[in-house]
Amino acid sequence: MQETLWKPFRRGDLWAVFALAVILRMALFAASNNEVGTHKVLDGCFDCTLYLNEGRAIATGAPLAFENALLYFGPGYPSFLALNYLLFGGRVVLFILVNILISSLSSLFVYRLTRLLLGSYPAAIGAALMTALSYTSIALSCFILSDTLYFLIFLISLILYVEALQDRSWKKTVGAGIVTGMAILIRPIGEFWPFIMIIIAAAYYRRYLRKLAHRQSFRAYAARVAIAVVIPLVIATAWMARNYRVHGAFTMSIAGGNGPGNLAAMTLERRTGTAAHDIMKGWYDQFLVDSGKTQGSLGDAYAAYATNGWRIIDSLKWESTKTYLIVMWDNLNAINVLHRYLIPEYNNVTIPLEEAIMNSWIKYIYLAASMLGFTALLCQRQFFAAVVLGNIFLYYALMLGFYRWQYSRHFLPGQIAGSILIAFFLLTVIQMMCALVRWLTVRVR
Repeated sequence: MQETLWKPFRRGDLWAVFALAVILRMALFAASNNEVGTHKVLDGCFDCTLYLNEGRAIATGAPLAFENALLYFGPGYPSFLALNYLLFGGRVVLFILVNILISSLSSLFVYRLTRLLLGSYPAAIGAALMTALSYTSIALSCFILSDTLYFLIFLISLILYVEALQDRSWKKTVGAGIVTGMAILIRPIGEFWPFIMIIIAAAYYRRYLRKLAHRQSFRAYAARVAIAVVIPLVIATAWMARNYRVHGAFTMSIAGGNGPGNLAAMTLERRTGTAAHDIMKGWYDQFLVDSGKTQGSLGDAYAAYATNGWRIIDSLKWESTKTYLIVMWDNLNAINVLHRYLIPEYNNVTIPLEEAIMNSWIKYIYLAASMLGFTALLCQRQFFAAVVLGNIFLYYALMLGFYRWQYSRHFLPGQIAGSILIAFFLLTVIQMMCALVRWLTVRVR
């Protein structure tokens, strides 16, 4: 299908997608606020309450709470909430409205990334529409959680990085590094992404520059890539060093650093039947006894979980790997259930429907469609786009194996790739159908 066929749809189409995103998110927020009330929803969300308390602590400068706020989740999102407190006081409704705006804007940036990678208007508008319609994104916009802001900041870092590779711009290179560092400070889940940036740069060089580049131009290219990668690594390492100096925990955050401990505890749960939470509590209590302390800190909790976690993983390598793969697979194919907290009035309808979906092949549709889109990219020799999107999808899929019961929440950044891959697959199907119709028309004549 020729690109020109889509030109009549380009007037205001992207703004229509943005408007749709806003309307859907506002509709869910209004329904939830009317049924449950914003504060009741947030009170029932443990992480939401923590984030709000941390943002308030940073805004007011309370010393002990301030330190715990920075260590528990990292400084990025609590600092963003502190800014909200300074701007709006304690009006949490306004916080959520800002979150809805951020979530809605993300669809525009998905459009931009798709255009950069594929140069295709229909694929780009399709990916933007899928982002606007993502129920995971819609539901998360009504909570005070870091996922929505991380999605947007990580997306902007991707756009800057791809543009820096294409334009050979030092400004965009430095910008990509800084924004990637910002994303890591918001959610430590991104702390290993700089290493993926090297793979993306190598793929771009091999695809577009290798035959034309001389040694000197390769050195300039490598220097730009190094700058983009080193900046976020320096930002992350500096923050980890700061946490080590203040709390004795060399980690981006306690929430992110507990992954090995969670995995080890889940592995022992499968072996012994003892709940993972109780196992981790036992580690912490024993750590306090061994240290001669009657009361511990967040840093002590991290030390207890990390030490025991790595010990168990090392001694039960195969079982830990099996647990990790099971949890990753379950989370990757799980559906969103955040509406249970937002509109519980409909739980008697939605919960049986969720269970029916999770017990059928329907739960694999998203993964299957994404993989078909990836295959279509390879078949059409869109190798650079395949590397970028494949690594985004795989990276966030691999991060799902450390935490249970996250459903589709932790994979939200992976939906950047999923939306583009599925839109490209659907476009390919449409193109094939149009080609078939044209062929049949010619044969009939």
